[in-house]
Amino acid sequence: MDIEYTFRKVRPQETEAAFQLILDRISWMDKEGIQQWNTNHYEEIFPLSYYETTAMEGNAYGMFSPEGRLVCFGIVSLTDEEENWDEDVSALYLHNFVSDREYPGVGRKFLKELEKIACDEALAYLRLDCDKRNRKLREYYETNGFYPVDFFSFGEDVYEGVMMEKELTEDRLMLMSPTSYYADQVMAYREEMIKNGDDLDGCAGLEDTENFFEWIDFDRRLEKKYGPDCSKSRVYLGIRKEDRELVGILDYRSPLTKPLLEYGGNIGYSIKPSERGNRYAEEMLRLVLPVCKANGEEKVLICCDKANEASRLTIVRNGGVLENEVDKGSYILQRYWIALS
Repeated sequence: MDIEYTFRKVRPQETEAAFQLILDRISWMDKEGIQQWNTNHYEEIFPLSYYETTAMEGNAYGMFSPEGRLVCFGIVSLTDEEENWDEDVSALYLHNFVSDREYPGVGRKFLKELEKIACDEALAYLRLDCDKRNRKLREYYETNGFYPVDFFSFGEDVYEGVMMEKELTEDRLMLMSPTSYYADQVMAYREEMIKNGDDLDGCAGLEDTENFFEWIDFDRRLEKKYGPDCSKSRVYLGIRKEDRELVGILDYRSPLTKPLLEYGGNIGYSIKPSERGNRYAEEMLRLVLPVCKANGEEKVLICCDKANEASRLTIVRNGGVLENEVDKGSYILQRYWIALS
């Protein structure tokens, strides 16, 4: 029989029941030999007073049984307090998530309710984390549509976690900041592009290094290459949601320096040769435009070779208006502006 739960905010006087759920889960982990909250003094890091405070702030949510019993609980926020995540995109963050084992399936329903909140707020992601050693919990989140993004550490030898997120839009792709989770895919991308004889446009100098961690040190490396006045680069990986494959890389540069104004533009991008013909560049460009607008841009400049019809269509389909063409000798450069009103 399907139980009719009530999902609502948890009141401060109800947080003792939430804390008991945590303690019960820790005891269960000890019995099952599962390493997570039971190995890092979790109940001391997050004491009862922590839950009382979050409830008073309106950030504690719970699922209640028909009898009024709190059977699932979590702390919800619009910001990542640990600052592990890239916050260029809008997301809802879930912490201290726990459920009563006597109510199977309630956790899944709790997550669905959070998705509704996120969608009502027009947020793009639902995000959480779990201990990297807890394989079963990670698989549980994956079955509910979450995918691993990166790893992080909390305190010295306290907690090593896997950051996971669920995309709430219907786009095929999502833009992500480069993380070590995708290091092998990035370097394979580099190799495929070079073997195909392609320039690594929009890759922020990926051609200059064979080391992923050197590559993501964008500010230092690009300043050394172009000088101290070069624009800052925000580099995004175009990840296909269906299989978490890297299909493209995009570089958003601001402000416009003289070289960028003349021929580089605000945005550069490339698509892996084996993934071309799917209009992924068009989707990546569309997804980054709200980021540019949030950064204060009123319009962005994108340039392409006139002979590159696929790139021209990518720009035009995203609202690009041709300003002029420049004869660069070996090719004709087209300069397009996209208004962000």
